[in-house]
Amino acid sequence: MYKKQVQSALNALRDGLVRLGATPYRIDLPRPAGMSKVGADDFIVMHGKKAKQKFEELERIPLLMPDAITGAALLKKKLPPKRWVIEGFLAEGFTLLAGKPKVGKSFLILQIVTALAAGGKILKDYYSNPCETVYLALEDTPLRLKTRLEKMKKAGVDINDRSKFFYKWNRVEEGGLIAIERFLEQNPKCRAIFIDTLAKVRSLPTGNNTYYEDYAAISTLKEIADKFGVAIVVVHHLRKQASDDPFDLISGSTGISGSADTNMVLIRDRGTDDAVLHITGRDVAECELAMKFDDGIWEVIGDATVVYATRIRQEILAALKEADAPLGPTEIAREIGKPPGSLPKTLKRMVQDGLIQRHEGGKYSSAQKPPKPEKEKRYTR
Repeated sequence: MYKKQVQSALNALRDGLVRLGATPYRIDLPRPAGMSKVGADDFIVMHGKKAKQKFEELERIPLLMPDAITGAALLKKKLPPKRWVIEGFLAEGFTLLAGKPKVGKSFLILQIVTALAAGGKILKDYYSNPCETVYLALEDTPLRLKTRLEKMKKAGVDINDRSKFFYKWNRVEEGGLIAIERFLEQNPKCRAIFIDTLAKVRSLPTGNNTYYEDYAAISTLKEIADKFGVAIVVVHHLRKQASDDPFDLISGSTGISGSADTNMVLIRDRGTDDAVLHITGRDVAECELAMKFDDGIWEVIGDATVVYATRIRQEILAALKEADAPLGPTEIAREIGKPPGSLPKTLKRMVQDGLIQRHEGGKYSSAQKPPKPEKEKRYTR
């Protein structure tokens, strides 16, 4: 509430200055770690004779209209490259990891947290320098985490002091975001924060505008990630409805997936160790990783389109040959025991390879078994 009142007063001041013909800007005074707020007098004391120079160097944020930049000027501008926390897998910014309950999301997060702290290979195929990490394990107990860490240690994972764990954290409306900022200010070597789950930290939804509330829940965390140049990874759930696109399975409105820099969806069949991690984002290359879950340890075993291609293709061909009529992607997935939304790319490639054919309405049949033609209608006078 206090933040909204300050913003409202700032907007009123802006509008008044604009009516007088002025071009208003806002200047934010930097807040050193350990200080709850900084005023002009504090700024002068901190910088002494250089206070005026330091003040003039601060960024001016336009309150009426953002400053534009030409295409030519943008090409000449030197900008820092996007930094990777895990090369080719996890970049700084906001990442959403979604999956159904009990598929191993928390195991995957814990494994990444400890691997980052140790440095070196991660999930077999990726690499990272050692760095400090934070895991807000808000759905776990100390005993459960200890048990999982013991398994990882037996598997050869180096468990050290660069990983920090929290079992409780305030929600957004209770100062949770400010606490994250304060932690990052006091721990500048931290490169990644993992939050399990989104529902434990976001503001409680009011139901007035689902899209806006979902977008706000993500964008506030994304702003912190961008401000401090860290990766913030949040665990989320999938909805129950079926979909041919795995990213449409993410629970909530498109305000959640649309505002994230990277979306990851982990799909694993019940009773199996095989899974697929679907990844798409603004900075990371879109891919599908074949994963194996063995006694609490995740491992990347290759490109899912290659690893599972032959086996899944054979299952799809068998299902289509036995069917009396063309089947849709969801129907095929049900026939071969795969999750909805896991087959569109495989089906597309099979059409391109001439193994199956696609019909109007998005249904498929075996190329060796064309659909039965409709009987010719005869009319009598």
